[in-house]
Amino acid sequence: EEIRIFGSSYARVKPEIREAERDAKAIESAADRKIIVSQRLDDLHPVAQATLQRLRKAKANDHGVVASFGPDLFRVAVSPAQVDRSIRILNAIARAAAERGMSVERGKDSACLLVNGERIEFLLSEKIDREPHKVTPAETTRAEREKRRWPSDLEYRPWWMPQWDYSPSGILLLELGEQYHSGLRRVFRDGKRQHLENLLNDFLAAAVAYVAAEKARRE
Repeated sequence: EEIRIFGSSYARVKPEIREAERDAKAIESAADRKIIVSQRLDDLHPVAQATLQRLRKAKANDHGVVASFGPDLFRVAVSPAQVDRSIRILNAIARAAAERGMSVERGKDSACLLVNGERIEFLLSEKIDREPHKVTPAETTRAEREKRRWPSDLEYRPWWMPQWDYSPSGILLLELGEQYHSGLRRVFRDGKRQHLENLLNDFLAAAVAYVAAEKARRE
């Protein structure tokens, strides 16, 4: 048998990208740089305000999620219960970005961050849990009625009966861009002890590194 052991993918990240990431992390780790998420929905950035209005008008889909997307809106997909929290997080990102010489700009599919002259898209979403569908009494009655009408020796799940039941978990995820760069962190999420609100400095530092990687890839 053959066993292959590979080193960390971070070891293959180019030196200039690692330097950009190291400098960004050093800046963001300063005590006076700590990003604080407000507990209230006030002093909202225009894009955060527009996104809030869109989400409050949206109807939840089959997964219990409302979504917003568009050139002048943040890209969000969360349950109605997480809308206010999501907007407060996005508003904190927008305000902090402005303080750092970054900005929120109109994008192709959603509002994006302008970092060192580069546009980078990001998504705030909620993890959706799923479990095998629990058959309801009404579905059982319908299935039995159809079986009497069209007898068969085969056991099957009716085409109209869902296979899974979906439910929002309350766990939020913040993801950078769609272009993947090996070795760089691009997803930030709630954990057992850590809330996404406490990871926003790391998120902005990662955005700087991600932009450096994108420039290197293009060159």
